[in-house]
Amino acid sequence: MSISLTGRRPKGVLFDLDNTLYDREAAFDRWLIWFLDEVLKLEGLEERAALTAEVAAMDARGYGSKRAIFQRLRQRYPAPPGMPAPSVEIFYDQFFTQMRVEPETRALLAALRDADIPYGIVTNGSRIQARKITEMGFDKGTDCVFVSGLVGWDKPAGAIFEMAARKLDLPPSEILFVGDHPHNDIWGAREAGMRTAWLHRGQTWPAETCGAPPEIVLDRVEDLIPLFA
Repeated sequence: MSISLTGRRPKGVLFDLDNTLYDREAAFDRWLIWFLDEVLKLEGLEERAALTAEVAAMDARGYGSKRAIFQRLRQRYPAPPGMPAPSVEIFYDQFFTQMRVEPETRALLAALRDADIPYGIVTNGSRIQARKITEMGFDKGTDCVFVSGLVGWDKPAGAIFEMAARKLDLPPSEILFVGDHPHNDIWGAREAGMRTAWLHRGQTWPAETCGAPPEIVLDRVEDLIPLFA
């Protein structure tokens, strides 16, 4: 993809986490395969396909309730005597082993560091998000990390974007926000005065709810590398 910006190159970059800095959907798919194989030990193709579709729908790209998922799983597949029932805590312990940071994403972050472009992460969620950031090593390149559950503001509230801009010591207009969620990431960042790059992940831009499209539409987050190389 050819990427161009109108005006000056941004002086700072902020990223969403899930499905932006790493492929959260691919990690979830790997976890689900592990769960079907190692925990439920399902062999029937039809049952596997039906359960995969049901769990993916309940997960809703990470926005669904994990507790609801495991409540449903425990109803359908009670744990044998002496075995722990599937739980959210067990889910995350295994999910962390399925997370991957693509080499191209590492290359983008290296290009930002080489160009002296500060960057940070702004994500909705709980302490689990902070643990993800640490597990994947993203905290080693920046101390600008804002997790909504730890700071008291969820995207798209302007306050969390403003806090991150202050941490980068830049006005919002000099910052490019990169994310996959049209409303929480792109609309919210734009309302806070930032420039925006949308990682579409196969979605169509919802103009009826989020207004004008972002300045940049990305097939992959690493498509930004030429801007900063």
